[in-house]
Amino acid sequence: MGSVRVGAAKFISLAFNAPFLAACTFLYVYLHASPRPGYGLMVASAFFSGILPILLILYMKRSGIVSEMMVNSMEDRTRPFLGASLSYLLGAAALRAMSAPPLMVYLMACYLVNTLAMMLITLKYKISIHAAGVAGPSTFLVHQYGLAFWPFLLAAVIVSWARYKLELHTLGQLTWGILATGLLTYVQLELYPLIIPP
Repeated sequence: MGSVRVGAAKFISLAFNAPFLAACTFLYVYLHASPRPGYGLMVASAFFSGILPILLILYMKRSGIVSEMMVNSMEDRTRPFLGASLSYLLGAAALRAMSAPPLMVYLMACYLVNTLAMMLITLKYKISIHAAGVAGPSTFLVHQYGLAFWPFLLAAVIVSWARYKLELHTLGQLTWGILATGLLTYVQLELYPLIIPP
């Protein structure tokens, strides 16, 4: 039974990785935009939110900059964070240049700010990136599309269980990953309509 739970925890960690969830969230926003934007916006958002961050980590893994793709080591995280932040910054600029719907720009900006915040926190504390990577888009969906999306918040609990089961995080690190990113995302979504013109 123990090996089955560990296997399930590994599968959950892989399935709920931040770049994949980011691309899925952008796809949802894109499909529910009215009028429907051009396909180029979907390609750009998926590339900068999901594909490029994964390619950068893959390059760092092959170059020996990080020890493994999940970047579980706190000491390995700064460069992947910087790479992801650059990708999100380029993504936000590209979406603005392509006249993307405001929600797509807000979401990319949230990823940029949240990633920079996680990087700074990680310098002193091993906050859970997996928990944060689920809490951010879940908070976004609930904030923008209503309480019908509250079950998505349960995904953060499931991912937290997986990371705890794999002994990669403490309960405190998981809790802070959820709370910090969830709160930061909520605050940004309240502010962006006021400071970023449509």
